[in-house]
Amino acid sequence: MFRTVYQSVKKNMTVLLLLLPAVLICLPVVLIITGSVMDSIELKQYLYPVFGGGEEFIRWKLMPDYPTFEHYGRLLSTNLPGYLRKSVQVEVINSESVIYSEF
Repeated sequence: MFRTVYQSVKKNMTVLLLLLPAVLICLPVVLIITGSVMDSIELKQYLYPVFGGGEEFIRWKLMPDYPTFEHYGRLLSTNLPGYLRKSVQVEVINSESVIYSEF
């Protein structure tokens, strides 16, 4: 009986110790994704204490009030996609053959 309780507690502690770092690693990614679909006004409202010189803590929601893809549209409507599609020409200036006898 004691052994099964010990194994159950050990298993639960292992799961907890593995889930805690996973949540701490995934949380910033989730916050970045939710921030990217927030409206500019909502972002300014939440981040005012950081950029406005306020002394209170920032607030953040995991789901924005009015999700929008305005930032993605602005990013893709610039010249960035065309710039990324440009071909890159690489020239080889010097090529030397070296044989290593150590191996």
